Amino acid sequence: MSAPYENMEPETCCQKCVRQAKKCVLGTCCLVILAVCLVQGVLYWWATMKCNARSLKNYTYPDVSSEDLVPRNSLLVEREPAWWGDSFINIPADSAGLPLGASDGVIFMTWGPIFNTYVYQDIGGHETFVIRDRPLALGGSHKIM
Repeated sequence: MSAPYENMEPETCCQKCVRQAKKCVLGTCCLVILAVCLVQGVLYWWATMKCNARSLKNYTYPDVSSEDLVPRNSLLVEREPAWWGDSFINIPADSAGLPLGASDGVIFMTWGPIFNTYVYQDIGGHETFVIRDRPLALGGSHKIM
């Protein structure tokens, strides 16, 4: 009893080239995905390296009278973009949208190939929380950490 594939014709040169091209395209796609993930990880680490529990230990927040780190009504004023990303000055406002005083912090946006990372730095110079997109969630979804 012989195997059914013994009588098959040998692979032609064109078929070999197509098979090799498929392998090359698949390998290139895997390398690109790996590179994008690596770049995203490095940029996320760079944007959030000072925003952790260790750096906020025993830190007294500037406005202890409020429960929120950022006022409920705020104005975001975009500053001149830098090479690494954008930044927005956070100014407290009243319910009509008029400014109530000086800036109480800055929101820094760092670009990433998969998602942008936003870090809030208060007037004390400490990065207190991070906001990032959740690209796999349905709709516009963000995660606050």
